[in-house]
Amino acid sequence: MRRHRRHNNRVNCTEPSTTRGETRTDEKPSGRGPWAFHVEGTVVDGKDQGLWVRSCNEKTCGCSQPHCERIGLALQGAPLYAFCQAVSHFNGNDSGSPVWLKISWPSNKPGDTATYVSDPRDKYVGWVLKKYTAPGGHNGDIPHC
Repeated sequence: MRRHRRHNNRVNCTEPSTTRGETRTDEKPSGRGPWAFHVEGTVVDGKDQGLWVRSCNEKTCGCSQPHCERIGLALQGAPLYAFCQAVSHFNGNDSGSPVWLKISWPSNKPGDTATYVSDPRDKYVGWVLKKYTAPGGHNGDIPHC
């Protein structure tokens, strides 16, 4: 199955991430980031709700329009490439941990609701709740931002 990647009003097809089949291990991530993760736990009652990618890891990102902090959506199994993790005072209006991953992301457009996948070469960054991700081939213990 190929994943579609939207960028500048074009759809680019990319092969699925190798992280999807890889599971968490006890191994620390090696090398310099970004490190592979994938979206996990976004299917509710058989429907993929996706994981919102935000422009910041705080409740308000300095914008005034509703949902302007959203810069895209990643679906179950989508690859994510994280540079670091950070704890915030905001948990995404979700119960649980307020730990966020800073990821590479192809869009920085406020209010973007398109579905994307992350690539280590993306020119923008976004933030996702770590609890909806799984590390790809490592233990997920990446540096703090």
